[in-house]
Amino acid sequence: MSSDFIELRLTEISNYIRQAREKIGLTLNELSEQSGVAPSTIQKIESRQMTPSIAVILKLAVGLGVEAGEMIAPRSPPKLDIVVQRISQYASMSAGRKMRYEKLSADIQGAEVESWRIVVAAAYRAKLFRPQLFLEVVVFCERGEIELDIDGQTCALAAGDTLHSRSKSLFAVHNTGEEEAAYILTGRFPHSLQYDIAVSMNR
Repeated sequence: MSSDFIELRLTEISNYIRQAREKIGLTLNELSEQSGVAPSTIQKIESRQMTPSIAVILKLAVGLGVEAGEMIAPRSPPKLDIVVQRISQYASMSAGRKMRYEKLSADIQGAEVESWRIVVAAAYRAKLFRPQLFLEVVVFCERGEIELDIDGQTCALAAGDTLHSRSKSLFAVHNTGEEEAAYILTGRFPHSLQYDIAVSMNR
């Protein structure tokens, strides 16, 4: 679960507390008296300077006359249009020491595009057990030299080269160099590429 989603939910809870208090005409001090939570704590929660504990949420629910579940239930399905992922947050999977997959794209609901960095050991050739189908894809060779077997056609890429293709399948990847290579795969797939990767790795 991304930090953006958690921050969004905490902001929703803070807003709910403030709006519910104002709706029934309570001041911070009055809500404090009814809930047993200090006015300064309530103010910090409402302004997102503090994250409330479960005990504090239960107390505030009593003070506001609502169910605690109503306070923490999503107001509407979360819609994250922008997600920033730091380098330490990438989902990563490894196939031994030969290949490593890093998911660069975030899990945005309804997103049609995925982006992956694939790192391949020197002189390693991987024939995929399950071909990776894509509706449209752009491949960027980040470093090293690679060959991609796409529907029987060998496409050689050196660092800085790109490949753009539609409605094809990737059958094999070959690092033709003597150093580690990496390429970035961005595109639209019939289903999550993560599933194809997991199936290939578990064979």
